[in-house]
Amino acid sequence: FSFLCAAVSLYLFAYLLEVFSFEPENKIFWNAVGYIGMVLSISLWCGMLILYVRRDMMLGWKTFLVLFLIPTITVVLRLTNDFHHLSYRGYITQRTPGFSLLLIQHGPVFAVQMTFCFLLMVFALLLLFRQLFNASGREKNRYYILIAATLVPGIATGFRLLRAQGPAFDD
Repeated sequence: FSFLCAAVSLYLFAYLLEVFSFEPENKIFWNAVGYIGMVLSISLWCGMLILYVRRDMMLGWKTFLVLFLIPTITVVLRLTNDFHHLSYRGYITQRTPGFSLLLIQHGPVFAVQMTFCFLLMVFALLLLFRQLFNASGREKNRYYILIAATLVPGIATGFRLLRAQGPAFDD
């Protein structure tokens, strides 16, 4: 849980600095830093759910590999994007009063990462619904909360995945 909170905090802090930076180089830097927290968050969330559901088990190396291999590869590709342009192809900044937006033209790695995130969300929901049907009394309320906490970003990820093939530039 602590690692999940750290990853989300890293993403939010970097996004805040990205939004309030005016130089494109600073925006790209903070976007890359925030990307680390963003892509690790879903894997950490699923890992936390697995540990919550299976309280008597630790995450094995195979599960750890499945959860973190693609996010690790996408982070490395994101940080080395200048050499291959697989993570993003280009960017523009759009100035508005008070701040400027970074609009990124995503590469093929983005679609892979978003598909992976969506599949992890589906896995997490299936795991939670299975536990919900086996739960009793007050424990069901906990699973309702966890399902809602998974469903909302899962739907957003699904829409984002659908948009990955749409407009050329995306924030």
